[in-house]
Amino acid sequence: MNGRQECNVELPPGTSLDRCLKDTNLSWKAKGIYALLYNFAANKDYITCGMLKTISLDGTSALYSGLKELEKNYYLKRERLREGGQFSNITYKLS
Repeated sequence: MNGRQECNVELPPGTSLDRCLKDTNLSWKAKGIYALLYNFAANKDYITCGMLKTISLDGTSALYSGLKELEKNYYLKRERLREGGQFSNITYKLS
């Protein structure tokens, strides 16, 4: 994850934070990451991937494992955008 990459977070209509937070199949880490992404999307705040890594005491591997957990449980879909053959931005689609 390049610290300068922009991370776009999309919040489709009808997406519920409550559903994720009450899901007993998710860890507290995954719920916290989802709540953070939900908050950024709801407020239409700008975020970079570097900001995601530094917003907590947990390291990069903890962030990646939480994002993978959300993907595995269908709360998140990651799309990497390419420009000139290289990854440019990441879009996180919450569900």
